[in-house]
Amino acid sequence: MDKENEVLDYIKNDQFARHSGIEMIEITAERVTAKLRVEKHHLNGVNIVHGGVIFTLADLVFGVLGYVHDRNAVSINASISYFKAVKEGTLFAEGRMVTLTPKLGSYTVHVSDEKGEVVAVFQGLGYRRQKGRR
Repeated sequence: MDKENEVLDYIKNDQFARHSGIEMIEITAERVTAKLRVEKHHLNGVNIVHGGVIFTLADLVFGVLGYVHDRNAVSINASISYFKAVKEGTLFAEGRMVTLTPKLGSYTVHVSDEKGEVVAVFQGLGYRRQKGRR
C-alpha cells in the first residue's frame, strides 16, 4: 500500500471528521490540505460556522500531518485564533510542519475561505506515538 492510501485509510477511521464532511485535497510530507463545504448543520445559534467545526477541520489536518511523518500525532497542546466569521461557502485548511523531533511534532494550520481570506490559525503540538498503538 502506498503512503497516500495508508493515510486515507487512517482518515476513514476518524468518524467525527467523516461525519463533519471534511474532504482531503492534498497529502504530502510538506503540506496537507483539506476542505469543508459549509452546510446548515455547521452553523451555531447566531448563524455563523461553529468554532468547533473550524477547529475540527484544522485538527484533522494536524493529525494527518503527524501520520504522514510515520507516527500518530496525538495532541498535547492546541490553540486556535479566529479572525473572521463565515456563514456559507467552503473552508480550506492548509497545514505545515514547523518542527519535528522523535517524540514531538509542531504544526500550523491556516483555515481560509473561498476568497483566500484567513478565517483562523491553529497551532498544534503533538506527541508522536508509534502507529498502531491504542
